[in-house]
Amino acid sequence: MRQLRQTLRLHLESGLSMRECSRVLGIAKTTVNSIVMKARAARVDWAIAQTLDDAALEARLYGPPVPRASTQLEPDFALVHQELKRPGVTLQLLWEEYQRSLADAGSQAYKYTSFCVKYRTWVTGLKRSMRQVHRMRPPKSP
Repeated sequence: MRQLRQTLRLHLESGLSMRECSRVLGIAKTTVNSIVMKARAARVDWAIAQTLDDAALEARLYGPPVPRASTQLEPDFALVHQELKRPGVTLQLLWEEYQRSLADAGSQAYKYTSFCVKYRTWVTGLKRSMRQVHRMRPPKSP
């Protein structure tokens, strides 16, 4: 945030070039160019930038954050977990099956990496238990 205000001050008030601003601030010239272009598009000059606080200046240049709507449908990880126990079944095969089933329904599927990350995150939430069957021996007869 400080670099945003400093960039505008150096370029708009002091009249330094973008290359000189980048050298003074120690940031890339493309970053300086991006900040200056956003300020021009938002019609922010140095006089306006001075009157705004940091949050207002950032909101004016970059706008409000846009929430991302997820259109992907979650796979049934319990079923995936059960299927992985069968011999010859891999996450790759299960992902391809999941992808095909959603393509037929017209929905988007997760990419393979996201599918694996989400599955592994789901697996870490499982409660581990070790089931042991203790068989009772019949008592010895005298």
